[in-house]
Amino acid sequence: MLKVAFLHIVPAAFAYQWSLPPLGIGWIIAELRRTQSPIDIAFFRDAASVIEWGPDIVGVASDTGTITWSMEAARELRAATNAYLVLGGPHITALPHRLPAEFDLGIYGEGERTWSELVGLFRAIGSRRPTASELKKIPGLCWNENGVGVLSPARELIANLDDLPLPDRDILGDYAVPRWLRVHTIVSRGCPYHCAFCSSSALWPGLRQNSAAHVADEIEYLRNKYDPIEIYLFDDLLIANRNRFKDICRRLRERGLDKDIVFRGHARVNLLDSEYVDLLGEHNFRYLDFGIESNSAAVLAALNKTAVTPEINQRAMDLLKSSGLSAGASLIIGSPEETNDDIQQTWDFVVRNADVIKRVSCGMLVPLPGTKIWKDAEARGLVSETMDWSCLSNYATPEQYEEQYAKFPTPARKISREDLFDWFIKFKNYAESIAPASEAEYWEQSAYRLHGRCERAQVELKRLHGSRLMRLAMSLRDKLGKGH
Repeated sequence: MLKVAFLHIVPAAFAYQWSLPPLGIGWIIAELRRTQSPIDIAFFRDAASVIEWGPDIVGVASDTGTITWSMEAARELRAATNAYLVLGGPHITALPHRLPAEFDLGIYGEGERTWSELVGLFRAIGSRRPTASELKKIPGLCWNENGVGVLSPARELIANLDDLPLPDRDILGDYAVPRWLRVHTIVSRGCPYHCAFCSSSALWPGLRQNSAAHVADEIEYLRNKYDPIEIYLFDDLLIANRNRFKDICRRLRERGLDKDIVFRGHARVNLLDSEYVDLLGEHNFRYLDFGIESNSAAVLAALNKTAVTPEINQRAMDLLKSSGLSAGASLIIGSPEETNDDIQQTWDFVVRNADVIKRVSCGMLVPLPGTKIWKDAEARGLVSETMDWSCLSNYATPEQYEEQYAKFPTPARKISREDLFDWFIKFKNYAESIAPASEAEYWEQSAYRLHGRCERAQVELKRLHGSRLMRLAMSLRDKLGKGH
């Protein structure tokens, strides 16, 4: 039987990333089980475990921030196995003509159907490796021939996301956040906006969404299987379509799926109004994360944050203050024309709204391949397709910040590297200072929900105690016990 391993490398030291199971791999595995059974599939987080398992094919998922680790893992696998090494994910999708030499093949674009056809080819040809003419028949592949990148035709996007099976979460194992506490899902792909720094709209044109019926069915499935306290809808923009979101909420309410649960998702300040805030609160979408990025009008315009201004940022926070909803703010510093004064405006905004912004993350502006920021940085000679990709990694522990920043090709040109780094540390320290209170509030609310569940369970047990059904069950237990 063909053995296919999937590898996703993010060290456990990075707590946030370690809390996010790679659902993309889960979808691919689910599609392979549906279309290519029987097949032996496994998931790993380190190369040594893959080597021990001994697969025929290894799929490695990587973005630009992790591509250096993925290449290192591929070299380990190459030295110890004869496995066929396949690279997938955002990095190779952005640069399909630049497949790292460590890999035999790349998959660019959506992977579910490409993987299914690739595995079907391997099953058909047996132990030998596929030829270039065979690979060219499968859309969405890239490989090297004599040092030159070759691409098969691009694969069309999946028109109806409801056609995909639910991702296989169980094979992904346990992550930093247990599934009884939080389960992740994604019910759309892409984003209707085109921010200059974001690879989502560059890699996934347009916005495709699962139907409201599918979303309600999946939430019911997740609640029945894992009974989590929180479901995190990790879409780029959960509230992109108001009518669809209303339909989702209606279906959740009709089936009682918005009770005794809390939802988390990503929102956008310019879409928020009183109707949306009421709808979110009424259906327990209690935690909203916003890509604030900046509170400088000039920087927001430069980042192409369509329809977002400092006034719109503040309006959204004011709407949330009396709602009981919790906001998280994602910030970016280091834009090409950003000044100290621009960053000060962002700092003042965050501090001024501390009563509603409970979570803060801040990162340097990273020129990701496929984005406008990348093209501008490439024109300035800051980045290239043959660069050392570790320079763009945003994975660094506090002890590594200074070392990583020393080699980071910042696009900023109106602020000194020293000042920019000082701002970065200032925001990081602020985020850490407010985290304990935010976590304490989260756990207090989680404990309250757990207590409510326990009370309802006790009531149900009391109701059942002495009932005909319970007496029958006890009698059956006694008879089975005597039989043994």
